[in-house]
Amino acid sequence: MNDLNKLLRKEALAAVGRGWKVFPLAPRSKMPLRNSAGWKDASTCPEQVQLWWSKTPEANIGLATGEVSGVVVLDVDPQHGGNESLTALEAEHGPLPTTVETATGGGGRHLYFNHPGRRISTSISKIGDGLDVLGDRGSVVLPESIHKTGTVYEWTHSPNTTPIADLPGWLGKLMDGPPSGSYSSPVYTPPVNLSSLSSSVLSVTPELESLIVSTQPTAEGQRHRRLFDLARGLKALPEYAQAEARAVRQIVKQWHALAQPIIGTKEWEATWGDFVESWPKVKHPAGTGPFAEAVSRAKQAPNPPEAEEFDSPSTKLLLRICRELQRQAGDEPFYLACRTAAQAISINHNSASRLLKMFTADGLLELVAKNTTHRATRYRYLGSMD
Repeated sequence: MNDLNKLLRKEALAAVGRGWKVFPLAPRSKMPLRNSAGWKDASTCPEQVQLWWSKTPEANIGLATGEVSGVVVLDVDPQHGGNESLTALEAEHGPLPTTVETATGGGGRHLYFNHPGRRISTSISKIGDGLDVLGDRGSVVLPESIHKTGTVYEWTHSPNTTPIADLPGWLGKLMDGPPSGSYSSPVYTPPVNLSSLSSSVLSVTPELESLIVSTQPTAEGQRHRRLFDLARGLKALPEYAQAEARAVRQIVKQWHALAQPIIGTKEWEATWGDFVESWPKVKHPAGTGPFAEAVSRAKQAPNPPEAEEFDSPSTKLLLRICRELQRQAGDEPFYLACRTAAQAISINHNSASRLLKMFTADGLLELVAKNTTHRATRYRYLGSMD
């Protein structure tokens, strides 16, 4: 065992010494080990931790957040506006107290607070762009773990020297309640087969991991649609374009494990059954089809006169995309999901949603029908077609 692997085991054991429940993640990944149940397998047993990291010494460390470990973690992601969102909240409510904090491998921050004793739902960008809450039924990556880029997660304020602060009242109020609906109680999951862990790491490329993470649901009711997005993404990869569904079963399992804190239907069979049904229905892999063609044309097209009212090139591009989608649809409304729009212009989905609402308020779009569980929002473009 090399020094790095010793540090991983040492940090995992230190965590259980604090009463935190930990579990192994795939090396250089946020994903659970193959054939494991992620945070559902989390343990405070030192012998269990010794066994896990003996089987897979290079495993990253996952912490089950929420009441089970007594902590709530605020994940600040600067790549999606987290720093700006937190600055705005602190300007309104006052600065957050000094508390245990980590620098993440992806350039963000994890701020740890004592769990308040009531349910704190795990949520994504609910309280602000780039601000995720890792609460009950959530998980976070602990220091000494290695990001896919090779950067090591590190303590900025270690629990060995800094007390964990109580959750500020105003922040707790923002976190309270589920992001959409309420979570069902967890279902029984058979214990992980420990004898298989030494060879149970799924080889997930950065491209695959990015796809698994980017297609995660952010609220209950999105599981079916996001599974279809996963299927489209996998079909776009040459090695899976003509594959049978069973060839990607383990990838879907990783997706399912990561989605557990959010999805209402917890059973693996439901996820796998829906994916198997969706797989042959993919007519246009991600990056192909009518929408991709509309985006390609929009990138080459001149701006409509109305676009001159806006400063951002991304905003202008989105307006051109809407115009091209209307041209495709003829006299009928066109479909556009905010996540699809966000990916097309490289912004987060909350920002894309605000832009579409702004276009509607400005009379450039007409909202014909709001989105449903299985269908995107329908719009009609009202701007200049020139």
